[in-house]
Amino acid sequence: IVNTQSKIKELYDFRLIMEPESAMLACKNATEEEINDIIQLAQQFKNTVHLNGNCLKADQLFHSAIAKATHNSVIYDFTDKIQLLIAENEDNPNDPEMFDEWTISDHDSIIYYLTKKDMQGAQAAMRMHIYHLIECLEH
Repeated sequence: IVNTQSKIKELYDFRLIMEPESAMLACKNATEEEINDIIQLAQQFKNTVHLNGNCLKADQLFHSAIAKATHNSVIYDFTDKIQLLIAENEDNPNDPEMFDEWTISDHDSIIYYLTKKDMQGAQAAMRMHIYHLIECLEH
């Protein structure tokens, strides 16, 4: 039997490798409409956090939109599979430790760089975001 916490940590380690690069590619390839969708999903996530809704699902929709904006079906498919595995192994989809003002701020930072088409900025912002999530997992 695989330790669920260990599995989750491994999934987030994989996200740390993949998602900063995805954010970079999304910066390069996203249409204006896709950027607007990402902004809308960040707002929905913020509302979900404040209402104590299903934060994990709202966060995953935000990250899926970024993966979709890469215009790379392999990245999108991998993101989808990773999210399914996280959802299957996550016992608290509304974890206030992981889904709080810090996450909202991280999302805002990612969006800032996406809208500026700053590939390195988007990459760094996503990397910091995933590091923050991993830090929450470890506490």
